[in-house]
Amino acid sequence: MNTHTSSYQHQIDHLKNYPEDRCELMLNHNTVNRWRLERLYNCIDPLLHEYPQSEWLTTGDFYYGSDAQYIQSKVHKVIASDVDDHFLKKGKEIGYIENYSGENLESLSFKDETFDFVLCKETFHHLPRPYIGLYEMLRVCKVGVMLIEPYDRFINASFVERFGNWLLQKLKGKMHDLYEPSGNYKYSLSKREIEKIALGLNLPYIVFKCVNDYYRDGLGFEYKEKNDKLVSKVKNQIRLRNFLWKFRLFPPTFLVSIIFKTNIEPEFLMKNGYEIIRLTRNPYLNNSLD
Repeated sequence: MNTHTSSYQHQIDHLKNYPEDRCELMLNHNTVNRWRLERLYNCIDPLLHEYPQSEWLTTGDFYYGSDAQYIQSKVHKVIASDVDDHFLKKGKEIGYIENYSGENLESLSFKDETFDFVLCKETFHHLPRPYIGLYEMLRVCKVGVMLIEPYDRFINASFVERFGNWLLQKLKGKMHDLYEPSGNYKYSLSKREIEKIALGLNLPYIVFKCVNDYYRDGLGFEYKEKNDKLVSKVKNQIRLRNFLWKFRLFPPTFLVSIIFKTNIEPEFLMKNGYEIIRLTRNPYLNNSLD
């Protein structure tokens, strides 16, 4: 068994043994954790508004299809997918989602340009060969792929971050945990990596947005009132991280990236805080989108 096959099998085994009661807590939308998730889901809203009839695929949508459920709640057609679909099946059975499909992201079963958009939220960094998955996502979409993934903290690290890495190396013998219990290496994303992918495929636009978050294991899964102290703690931590990122002292938590296959009118994204990059087109190919 090769490395990527064993990585997927280990991850599937890990997901099958995941506590069902923990997953069921994700169905409660009145929690601190759900508030955190909706801050990320709000990044999708400009696309849902601008493309009101769009059809979506979500990937790695493990928790009963919670990503798809959000898109579905905005009256859009969506299929939830994951490499292990036993929780997605239950999500459909209880009426949380309408459609699902068990999918290996390296080899999606859908035809070219089946969907308008593909959403990959906190999934890319779990893949043993993530760029194969990204090319597959680009293959099955018409308009674009949206990634909401951990920011690569080693790219252009500040003095503070480099010092922190050095200190961790001295104290613990390593800078950060590079592998997760599910068996995968934790990939993270940078703007430059996304730009190179899009340039290689001669695509017209990429857009970016940085989002800070605060999380620790088991944070706020139980019901919480809005004035709960834990809510204030999470908000204060996010404010602190926003301040540190503003002065480039500490990297953001997430990089939101959208890779467009079609031309766009970028104003609707600009007013929602996105950085717009119109890419140089390959002069040796027929640029039919122009």
